[in-house]
Amino acid sequence: MNSIVLGDVAERLAVQRITGEKSDANFKEMLKYYPENNHDEFKNCWCAAFVFHCCRKSGMNLPFGTNKTMQKGNFRRFASVIAWVEWAQVLGFLHETKNFTPQRSDIVIYNNIIPVEYKEHDSLWCDHIGIVLSFDNDTLVVAEGNVDNQNISGIVKRQCNETIGCYIRIPEHNIYDDWQIDSDKLSFRTMRDTAEDKAQLLEWLSNPTVTDLAWGDHAPWDMQKLEEHFIAKLKENSSVTPCFIEANGEPIGYIQYYPIEEDSYLFKPPVSYDSFKDGYGMDLMIGYPGLWSKGIGSKVIRMMTDFLIHSKGAKLVCADPEEGNHRSVKCWRKAGFVPVGIVPNFDDPERQSVFMVYRNNENE
Repeated sequence: MNSIVLGDVAERLAVQRITGEKSDANFKEMLKYYPENNHDEFKNCWCAAFVFHCCRKSGMNLPFGTNKTMQKGNFRRFASVIAWVEWAQVLGFLHETKNFTPQRSDIVIYNNIIPVEYKEHDSLWCDHIGIVLSFDNDTLVVAEGNVDNQNISGIVKRQCNETIGCYIRIPEHNIYDDWQIDSDKLSFRTMRDTAEDKAQLLEWLSNPTVTDLAWGDHAPWDMQKLEEHFIAKLKENSSVTPCFIEANGEPIGYIQYYPIEEDSYLFKPPVSYDSFKDGYGMDLMIGYPGLWSKGIGSKVIRMMTDFLIHSKGAKLVCADPEEGNHRSVKCWRKAGFVPVGIVPNFDDPERQSVFMVYRNNENE
């Protein structure tokens, strides 16, 4: 993320006077990260969601929430102000107001700035958040969502007094890396038709860095497309089994497997089905770019391959990473897969994929 870009994005969105109503297209886009929630739940409480949306639009690869909280084991979504405070405090991004000069693109956390009549009883001190556009002596110009709890975005001037709680300054080129991966705690499970799983998958597919390499032909994704392309696979008549990859019990990616069928698009000369009977296919997506190139993908591939061979009776396992996706091809090679030919890409026949195979030597 470039520090100038965040301020530009926030300013551009704030001046559009976004209203926290379902009829506002900008508000609807802002809440696409939370498809399991009713939009009415965000009415008069979407200032943090506004900041999160600005960060994502400026290129920051943040997920919905963070495990970096003051209480170990907690998970907070960035749709709440306290999530930003605790995340920044743990990472050392939080700055007290004393002897700190705010600058454009810093995030400001307010201290009890919302009038008591608009707050719930026993609310936290950090009750509002915005993105700094400029600072001049004792005045801040800030881009905010839900300005003064009036359910509208705008650019406002704030006095630097006791209502300014602290600031967050995210370093340029900061890479989100919230996962401490223990390779012995990697696992996979069948995806569930739940709001949580669908929201998680949509989060990954909403990141253009991810969809540039996987399932990008249907981007931009929304919940309807996700239902059609992924949730439909949970039905009894589907041969595809969609799964989530988990690390330490938290989802980090998606993997699916399916029996290879004779009418598959893969089998065109010189590739023949006869050599691939009783085989399974597999597709993989690690949802967080910060976890790429760490050996996680190849580890998961080997785990799934072992499962298919010993639990499903697969004699071989196939994959077809796109030819130009060198990272993916290298990952499959590392897991023991061998290229056997070039085939048309499943989503776009104009592109090509590398047909790769892992053979179960126990069957020879």
